[in-house]
Amino acid sequence: MPSNPMQRKVRNSFLIGMIVMLLVALLIGALLFMVAVKPMLDDKKAEEGITYATVYQLKGSVKSGNEISNTMLQKVTLPVTSLPSDKKIAEQYDERTQKTIDIGLGDARIAKIDLEAGTILSDSVLTKLETVDKSLRLVEYNMVTLPTMLDIGETIDIRIAFASGQDLAVLVNKVVKDINGNVITLELTEEEIIMMNSAIVEAYIMPSANLYAAKYSTEVVPEDHGVITATYIPTPEASYLLVYSPNILKEAKEDFNSRYSDEKNKQIRNNINGQLQEYNDERTINVEAGIQKQIEAAKAAREEYLSGMSGY
Repeated sequence: MPSNPMQRKVRNSFLIGMIVMLLVALLIGALLFMVAVKPMLDDKKAEEGITYATVYQLKGSVKSGNEISNTMLQKVTLPVTSLPSDKKIAEQYDERTQKTIDIGLGDARIAKIDLEAGTILSDSVLTKLETVDKSLRLVEYNMVTLPTMLDIGETIDIRIAFASGQDLAVLVNKVVKDINGNVITLELTEEEIIMMNSAIVEAYIMPSANLYAAKYSTEVVPEDHGVITATYIPTPEASYLLVYSPNILKEAKEDFNSRYSDEKNKQIRNNINGQLQEYNDERTINVEAGIQKQIEAAKAAREEYLSGMSGY
């Protein structure tokens, strides 16, 4: 039965009135939140001593060496205490204009390491395009003691432990590129290769020394890992190469000089030299035996790889 035109008009007017009232209520609620509730929440946060920062977070994963564009990022506001200390701040409040401005990433837009989705960007994981080290090489090692559970993509430090109790970091914050049995593949710069070779030779000279990999905790997201400083002091011959090799970036040479020229680090080297003296008589024999074992292990790993390929 068709409704009365007057009834339709009343019903439509009622619906329109309800919609208008709802919109007005939402507007009033938003205004009340901005004027009354938000300042109260901000005051409470301030009383609790919580400081917040707006930072950049990756929407998806990024491979080492790839450039990070704006479309790959999202801004998130989090407590400063939950962020890496060298976080990349995304926004800044300009008191002069009383506006929030976008700071931007600047020139540092290249991923130093493989980054997972959700990573908070920080200086430690970014570098400038022009400073990407062209000396990076994939290097295999079969003399490093590996953790029982170690997977490709995990982060490790390479350390050397001596019989005296000295335990020094040779390489830090390195991502495992590949594992084949006891063979581990790392991406290293020229100076890192020299440092590693120096530690390997000294581990061969002193059979009591242990060159091993220390895995980063999987319970901590990559950007929150505390990256330590390499503490191993290479041999004088290796140190000479680190300073004068034309294949090493100027910045790396300056870093080496600043890190290893003080008296404390010289004492670390002296301590190692003191232990080496105990092996003067068998130094050459030990190194030759260690290198021969390394070569044989490399050949066996290569043969195993090729035999696996022939099965396809």
